[in-house]
Amino acid sequence: MKYKIAIGNKIDVDVAGKIEDGGSPKNFKFKLKCERLDQEEITKRMQNKDESIKEFMESVTTGWADQRLVLNEDDTPADYTTEALAALMSIAGMPVFLYQAYLKAVAVKEKN
Repeated sequence: MKYKIAIGNKIDVDVAGKIEDGGSPKNFKFKLKCERLDQEEITKRMQNKDESIKEFMESVTTGWADQRLVLNEDDTPADYTTEALAALMSIAGMPVFLYQAYLKAVAVKEKN
């Protein structure tokens, strides 16, 4: 290819939301560390009916920061591992929520 794009291939994905916890909402906010895919690759992967949203997110996620939903047995926040990510994605609706946050982070935005 004759050209290269002047942006990195790693992105931070801001994730913020809430989930019901015993009748009251529990707010959460953290960052996923992800690989940036280009539009062609995202389109190709979206059309692949053999790959779930969960599998897509597992394949692009490389880490996290400030995550406090997945805890170790001593109630400290779990470090990123593929198993910890699987635990996070076991929360109902979380794979789609993370996928939407990823698409928002990777896309071009209007400057304020």
